[in-house]
Amino acid sequence: MTRSTNIPPPPPPPATTNIRGGNIIPQRPPAPPNPQIKK
Repeated sequence: MTRSTNIPPPPPPPATTNIRGGNIIPQRPPAPPNPQIKK
């Protein structure tokens, strides 16, 4: 690949916070099911 002046834009930063109604809520990924909790 030859480097040209047409550089692709960098990937967008991960959404760590979500502004809802002025409240900043951290975007946490859903926790995977833990079979150890169920006994």
